Amino acid sequence: MKRKLLSILIVLCLVFTMIPATATTAFAAGKSRTIDCDTFAVEISSVYAMDSESKRATEGYVTTYCVVVPAGATIKVTKKIAESYNDYLLWPFNDITFSGGPMYPLVDFACHYDDAIYVPFAQGSSITAAVNNEYSFSSHRNERLFNLRIFVVDLETLVQSGGAKPSQKAAYSGPVTAAPS
Repeated sequence: MKRKLLSILIVLCLVFTMIPATATTAFAAGKSRTIDCDTFAVEISSVYAMDSESKRATEGYVTTYCVVVPAGATIKVTKKIAESYNDYLLWPFNDITFSGGPMYPLVDFACHYDDAIYVPFAQGSSITAAVNNEYSFSSHRNERLFNLRIFVVDLETLVQSGGAKPSQKAAYSGPVTAAPS
């Protein structure tokens, strides 16, 4: 009985190694990060590039964090207190390039800032990120303003921002046949 169970397990392992990797598994290298902006905190999955605490852009009373993630990443608000805003800005873009890392995005937005959408959120709410969108969270406490900009990029841009190279899809090279039904 043990021998039969062991041989079944070995066969299953062999079968699983023959299944091709999908794009989702190619991005397993992205790490979840929690960014605490004093009045709110956001947990982000599949983070590929992020300005670190020491490299954040701090100008006067404004602190900005920029993050790069692939489509399908999740964004979860884990802390939200009274001074944080109750909505985030959803701003679609056509194209984006990064010079010197994610802190310096050159963004060709698809619409004017005034036409972007403000979406309400609450503590514990989750968002599944869609490609070519910026999710922008802001808050303030006293005179300090915090910004968190999350850019959701396509595979090619993700690789340029430090992501894993996507696996190649196997091309079928055999004959194509069809049988009448």
